[in-house]
Amino acid sequence: MDTFRASLEVHCHLLFILAWSFFLGYKVPYKELWKFALVAEVIFIFPELIRLLVYLNPSSSVTFQEIDEYRPFSLLSLLGSENVAAQYHYALGTVNIFEIFYGILWLYGFHMISNRGLGECSIVVLISYYFPLLIWLIFYILVYKG
Repeated sequence: MDTFRASLEVHCHLLFILAWSFFLGYKVPYKELWKFALVAEVIFIFPELIRLLVYLNPSSSVTFQEIDEYRPFSLLSLLGSENVAAQYHYALGTVNIFEIFYGILWLYGFHMISNRGLGECSIVVLISYYFPLLIWLIFYILVYKG
């Protein structure tokens, strides 16, 4: 993932969380959210490290596409990419245990920053992170042209 895309993704997450927290009546400082976002994004290093370790010494029959489509602990790896239509690869690869951990991490981070209850914070995280992610994945599936 290039630096610009990663930075853009972090900013989008922050803006969604900040906007929805504002709409729900919570005052949360952007600077604190930014600091937390940089820490929370570290969780996405783990699937890349797992991919690196799995394909550190690949056999000659492994293709670049196999390495590229390898998504550890995702629905795609559970179902097998050969058993799923190509338009669903990205979406099923995105739905993984690291996304769940990321949401839980945001839940606790938002809870610490906003000093609100976990129930209220879970609404903010669901509305500001998982709902846009779901919309994006549905959009991607609908416009995919293989």
